[in-house]
Amino acid sequence: MKETTSQPETVEFSKNFEGMEQQVQKQKEQEIQKIRLFAMIFLAFFLFLSMGRQTYHKWTELKATNQRLDEAIFAEEKSYTKRLLAQEELNRLSDPEYILELARRDLHYSKPDEILFDIPMKDRHSVEQES
Repeated sequence: MKETTSQPETVEFSKNFEGMEQQVQKQKEQEIQKIRLFAMIFLAFFLFLSMGRQTYHKWTELKATNQRLDEAIFAEEKSYTKRLLAQEELNRLSDPEYILELARRDLHYSKPDEILFDIPMKDRHSVEQES
């Protein structure tokens, strides 16, 4: 009788053992999945940091380049404005009326029978506003 009772116990023990093996196998697979997930997260984080660092450096270089370009454009515009003013002055120097105006204003020349009065700049503005 012992043999008959031992066989079902053996079968039951063997089923329990297989069930335990399956649970241990599932736990191992879950641990492996956790390790893989952690590794993928770590890799993604590392890639994000390295790409972010490179992107930041490129952005700062681009910003500096844009600033130098803006400064160069400003200098070119200033130079162009000066060139236009010089060209305008050169064109005006061919006008006899303008030459007379310059001679009177800067060199204090006068026409015959004409008296010049030198008015200081501060007073000159007030006289022009009254007119």
